[in-house]
Amino acid sequence: MNKSNLFSLFITVIVVVVAAEFLVNDYGAEPTDSQASVATETPKSSDWAEGQTKPMAIDFAADNLADNSAASDDVSDPAKVISLSNQTNEPEAAINFGLIGLSGFQNVTLKRVPFNGILFEKIDLRDYSSVPVIQQNLLQNNKQIIAGFHEFRAENELLAGEVYHLIKEKADGAIDVSINETNGYGDNSFFINYGDHKSTAFLVVKIRETVYALTYRKELHGFIEQLITYLKT
Repeated sequence: MNKSNLFSLFITVIVVVVAAEFLVNDYGAEPTDSQASVATETPKSSDWAEGQTKPMAIDFAADNLADNSAASDDVSDPAKVISLSNQTNEPEAAINFGLIGLSGFQNVTLKRVPFNGILFEKIDLRDYSSVPVIQQNLLQNNKQIIAGFHEFRAENELLAGEVYHLIKEKADGAIDVSINETNGYGDNSFFINYGDHKSTAFLVVKIRETVYALTYRKELHGFIEQLITYLKT
């Protein structure tokens, strides 16, 4: 075999090896987080309740409401959202995805976030740590916060009553805030009216050993009433 043929054979071998290595690295690698998340299907609740209006997103910028979780959290990854909603080292929330679906919401996700001690922006509860608090945000399409839920989990009804009255007392002392105790829900309940949040409802409800503090767009009130009904059962 002459030198020209040997050289051509050498070049051919190199090209084949490089091509094979490229194919192995490109198609045989483990999927990245972003690739894996595409295959993860986000669970969705049941259809909208008949005759009810589709929820509108809470406009936190317009209403000056703050998400008490880290604002930079990326909730576009369904797998991440689900994992945040199912922390194994924390108590189970009474407001779960099943009740959300029964209440009529669709295309929503519950995101569990840490409670920083400030309820509804103006009620400072950082000096009270007698009961654990579960905080969750309800997200529409994994992006927009349409409601927020706090659960104060007391060991007995006496302690739950103490929490209820503490929140009421703290709210009553806040600036530009009024209390409307209707007792229309649960064992006891009151609305908190903010002068600068006209389109958002703030409702505190005591049901047995738990106090629920709920914030939501007023258009969602029918859904929230259904949720409270299920929480009472």
